[in-house]
Amino acid sequence: MLPHGRPSVQLAEDRGLEADTRSRRARAFRALVTFSGPAGATALYAGADARAIDSLLVAYGQHRYDTLEAGPQPYKDAIQGTTDQHRHLRGCLPRAWDAVQAWETLEPGTCRVPLPHLAFRAMVALALAWRWPLFAVLLTLGYHAALRPGELLKLEVADVLLPEDLLHGLAHGFVLLRSPKTRKTFAANQHVRLDDPFIIRLLRAARAGRPRQASLWPWAGAPATRARAFRAQWDALTAAIGIPSVLPSGIRAGAVTWYYDCGMGLDDLQWLGRWAVQATLKRYIQEIASVRVLAELSPPARAHLLEASELVLPLAQDWLRAQEGPPHA
Repeated sequence: MLPHGRPSVQLAEDRGLEADTRSRRARAFRALVTFSGPAGATALYAGADARAIDSLLVAYGQHRYDTLEAGPQPYKDAIQGTTDQHRHLRGCLPRAWDAVQAWETLEPGTCRVPLPHLAFRAMVALALAWRWPLFAVLLTLGYHAALRPGELLKLEVADVLLPEDLLHGLAHGFVLLRSPKTRKTFAANQHVRLDDPFIIRLLRAARAGRPRQASLWPWAGAPATRARAFRAQWDALTAAIGIPSVLPSGIRAGAVTWYYDCGMGLDDLQWLGRWAVQATLKRYIQEIASVRVLAELSPPARAHLLEASELVLPLAQDWLRAQEGPPHA
C-alpha cells in the first residue's frame, strides 16, 4: 500500500486479470516453450520475430490437435500467454488465431448443462439432510440470483445487504458482486436484487453472528482449496440424485432456463444475468434450453428426485427454527 492509501500496483502489468487466468496462461506458455525446443524457446523469450512466433504457435496448435489433446482452450491460453509476455505481439499472430478458429469450427464447445429446478430443490433438501446447511444456502442464493460459481464463492458476509441494513422500509435486499467477470463490458461493480422473503430469511440466518469480512462459504484456505471443498460437496450431491454430469456452472444455466420457462422476458433476464448485450443472452438461452437432463433419467430416478425435492421446505423450516430460536413473546 502506498503512503496515500492507493494499492501498490505496476499499472502497465496489471490488466485486471484474475490470478487463476494469469497462472493458466503462464503454464500454457511454458508448455509451448518446452514443445518448441531450444531455438524456439529463444525466439519466444526474445519476442522480436512475430512471424517466427506465429509459425511456432501454428505448429504447436497442429501438434495438439493431431495428438488428440484437450480442446482448443489450452492452445488459446498459449497464444494469450505469449502476448502476455510480449504485449507488442497482440494483433501480430493471425495464423495462430486462424488455427483456433478452425479448431473451434471442427469441435464446437459443449454448452453448460443446466441444473434443472427440480434437481436444484432436491440438492438443497439433501444438503440440509446431510447437515450441510451453508452449502444449501449458497446454492439457493446462486440459483435465485443466476450467479456464476466464482461469483458465489467470492461473496463475503458484507456483500449481502438485507432490508434491515438498508433502512429503506422495503422488503427487498441486494447481493453485491465485486470484480465480476463482465466488469470490463458491463458495470465494474454489480448487484442482484433479492425479492424472495424466504431467501432473505435463509441469508439472515446464515450470516448471523459472523464478521462482515468472513466468506459466505465458510471454508478456510486458498481460493483453490475452498473451490475444491465446494466441488466435493457438489459432486456428492449430484451423484446421490443421479445427475453427475451437471457441473457447478449449471447453477447459472439452470436458473436462466427456469426463469425462461416461467415466462420471464428477455429484458428482465438480461438484467438479472448482467449481460451487456441481449445477443449474448439469446445465444446462451438457445444453447442451454435445448439440454434437458431429467428427460434422460429413468422413471424411478425421476420419482426419487421428485420425492426429495418435496422435502426442501420442511427441512429448511426446521433449520431456520433451530437457527432463529423460539419466537419472542
